[in-house]
Amino acid sequence: MCKPPHNFSSVTNSRKAMNTFFQINSTVQ
Repeated sequence: MCKPPHNFSSVTNSRKAMNTFFQINSTVQ
């Protein structure tokens, strides 16, 4: 069984945070 790297979830979380950040930015402008 192959499992994803340990930091996979943190990478996904940071990517999600970046997406929400850009969405908020575009909403403010």
